[in-house]
Amino acid sequence: MTRRILLVDDERPLLESMTDFLDAAGYVVGSAQSVDGAQRQLDERGFDVLIADLSLDEEGREGFDLVRHARRKQPGIRTIMLTATDTAAARHEAVRAGVDTFLLKPQPLAELVRVVESLFEIKSA
Repeated sequence: MTRRILLVDDERPLLESMTDFLDAAGYVVGSAQSVDGAQRQLDERGFDVLIADLSLDEEGREGFDLVRHARRKQPGIRTIMLTATDTAAARHEAVRAGVDTFLLKPQPLAELVRVVESLFEIKSA
């Protein structure tokens, strides 16, 4: 079974390292550095998991907007929000947006794969 992940982060080196790691772990990985690029991919093809940075602009809202878009387009998609900013307000908004998992950066890539696998287990249950 093909497992498709969409990664979204405006930091190219981080995006590339996560993409390479998840690709080597056997996932089919799409990537984008912007909300517009991610939305185009979500509109064009199906993904099982979205991993998005919270702060894709100075406001930090676009990560949540992207999760909402993904949920509208693909209701069964599982979502992970990555952020270096851990605030009560961000965690509250994550719940409101429908984020499945809220993780802090930097996150060990092996731990990210563990979380992704747990979301696949939920998706197939």
